[in-house]
Amino acid sequence: MDHLKSERKRLSHKEWEAVLKEQKESGETQVNFCRERGISLRSFEKKRAVIKRQRSRDKFVEIKPKIEGANWRYEIELPCGAIFRGN
Repeated sequence: MDHLKSERKRLSHKEWEAVLKEQKESGETQVNFCRERGISLRSFEKKRAVIKRQRSRDKFVEIKPKIEGANWRYEIELPCGAIFRGN
């Protein structure tokens, strides 16, 4: 990703995911990582937040009872404190 420093261009979603992975694996701080590669720290932080939100949305899990006709009750508590209950 050395090409980022010499030319400013919009990165695709996949390219941003690769940049975020590279930073995490590098062990460098976000500030140093971005400075060395000519990436705007603000852009890095905004894209990181967007991708993190998208990943958490993609973790939907459908719950289906294994026994047909059974009366199931459930309660799901989310990290934000919201609670969903149902039959």
